[in-house]
Amino acid sequence: TSEAIPWITALSHPQVVLLTLLATFAALKAECERRPALWGLSLFAAALAPLAHESGAIAGAIVGGYVLLHCGARSWRRWLLAGACVAVAGVVILGRTFIPGAYVGTELDGLPDLFQNAMFFLHGVLYPLGPAIGVAVQRWGWHDFTLLGILAAGLAGLLVWLTSRSNDRRWTLRNLWWWAAAALPAAVSLKYGAFFVGERLYALAAPGIAMLWAAIIVELGARLPRGWGRRLLVAGLVGGLLAQNVAYLRHKRALYVMLDDVYDEVLATTAAADEAAALAFVNLPASLTWTERTYALTTESAVFVPWAYSNLGEFVEVNQGWRDIVTASHGPLFQETEPFWITQGPWLEGGALRAFLEGRDGVWLGRWWDPEGRFVLLDVGALAPGAPAPEADPRAHFEGGPALVDAALRRVNASHAEIAFTWYAAGAVDAAVFVHVRDAQGNVIAQADGGALHGMLPLGLWQAGDLIHDVRHILLPEEVAGPLDVFVGVYQGDTRFPAFVAGDRVPDEAVFVGRIPELESAATP
Repeated sequence: TSEAIPWITALSHPQVVLLTLLATFAALKAECERRPALWGLSLFAAALAPLAHESGAIAGAIVGGYVLLHCGARSWRRWLLAGACVAVAGVVILGRTFIPGAYVGTELDGLPDLFQNAMFFLHGVLYPLGPAIGVAVQRWGWHDFTLLGILAAGLAGLLVWLTSRSNDRRWTLRNLWWWAAAALPAAVSLKYGAFFVGERLYALAAPGIAMLWAAIIVELGARLPRGWGRRLLVAGLVGGLLAQNVAYLRHKRALYVMLDDVYDEVLATTAAADEAAALAFVNLPASLTWTERTYALTTESAVFVPWAYSNLGEFVEVNQGWRDIVTASHGPLFQETEPFWITQGPWLEGGALRAFLEGRDGVWLGRWWDPEGRFVLLDVGALAPGAPAPEADPRAHFEGGPALVDAALRRVNASHAEIAFTWYAAGAVDAAVFVHVRDAQGNVIAQADGGALHGMLPLGLWQAGDLIHDVRHILLPEEVAGPLDVFVGVYQGDTRFPAFVAGDRVPDEAVFVGRIPELESAATP
């Protein structure tokens, strides 16, 4: 499965694999150890497989064919029992069509792409060679399908040679049968593009592929005399397979950890908020994908939960109870990063985005945070429309623009400071806010200019009566020592709006709002 957050809908593919393996194991025990009663267990497991997932429709055929190829096809009784496996699965599939709301899965959308689909599953049977294919395709521009064809021909030649010298010549056919039969449902029903995010589609075919390569290693070892040579060959081949899979899993685990950390922050955020609070999340990563892939035809990705099954509100409800939560994406704040990410919620701009933000008690933005090399949630403020004018005098006023009600500064860590402004709007204005951090010599060493809420709410969208809580996050140069003073103002092009504090105009039209605390007094991150 590719879900970073465990989800019950991720269990269907492992369930089909388990039931098919159980049915095959019971049938082989029944035939090899003369325990015919175990055929009942085999038939029962084969009947359950189609109920676990639509790919389980092929489970009966996998079991019957595997038993015939393993035990021999000369016995009419085995043919009868193999046919019973197929028949019982067919009866269950037919009965499933009468279950209200059950997915039947009879579409054959994959037939026009059958060649590409077949190459995808051919890539699966060649998985020990996958990293080499990936390097050749991505770094040297080789054609992946051509490579697959060449390597498949080489594998076929190796199988013919090993089979001709083996005492048991049926191992090739039975394992290839498992792989091909298990691949068939997806190959004929899904369009080729769907396979790029579907590692789970290999799940049912994986036992056949694994058994095939295990047999290849054993047969290659048998070609050498007994002793250290055979042991080194087998150890080298097994070690190579395990090493590349460990590297792949470590590469993909990094995606899981990054995505899981973000949703841990979501849960911490919602837990800290009042239960009645209306919360909004913008640009929250829904999936992460490495663009540099280990295997040529398989994207290495992790998703929050599949979009067709759930959303952020349901995730929080499962863990903490119902909350008023909405999600959206805002294009101008999207960052091109490695890994590549897809965001949750509809893409909103302008007035639609303002309507989304209105009345939310808190807005959090998902961003890639370079200092820590991970995705984080940033509190960027809130918008309260139609608020009464503040009773106390504002901290500053900008002629022709908004009033600055208050400001608060917090040092998060050595390189990160938060500055929270409260604005009261007189109406829309074609301007922007500048926030400058100056060192002891008066040099601007960091700034956070633009609209409120990390740029999502430009001043042109402000309306009279808006009370805006605007949190700005500033990255500080670590080499700068000494006091760091913060100034704020409003500007349009090269012109700054006149700024007044207690009725007096301030120099440079820049209002001093405070000094960033020293690190010793900073809050714990």
